[in-house]
Amino acid sequence: MANDVELQQKVEELNWRSKIFDQLRDAMRIAPVDGGNGLNDDVNAEVMTSIRQGVKKFRQGLDGDRRLAADPLCRKMAAQIDKYGDKLFADPIEVKTSTGTIIIHPQRTNNILEQFFRGFRRGERRKRGMTPCAERFRPCWQICP
Repeated sequence: MANDVELQQKVEELNWRSKIFDQLRDAMRIAPVDGGNGLNDDVNAEVMTSIRQGVKKFRQGLDGDRRLAADPLCRKMAAQIDKYGDKLFADPIEVKTSTGTIIIHPQRTNNILEQFFRGFRRGERRKRGMTPCAERFRPCWQICP
């Protein structure tokens, strides 16, 4: 396998694509590579402006690099950023309650829901003594009574 040219090319491609993905994760501050909380990392509202600037810089870099600008997957990623970019950076919502006004910062991802389901599944596995791999091989009616 060490002498397989095609495999070496795919490994090289995978390496540079993962670096691009890490740059996007860094710009969006989603599950930072050096962070210890993975997807459970929360972003506070004060840094939203710098995140927006980081994503904008990342997006410009996709057009500025000839290799990335010509790559179909990078063009597709750029199109997604262009299409959904405004939704990633929604303004805070001011809500009047009986105790006063509160400000809600819309989530950029569905992390809250994903955290809920991860916690729920973890609890079910602990209660039943199941590992995630074993769950895949059991009929659904045995997993979810």
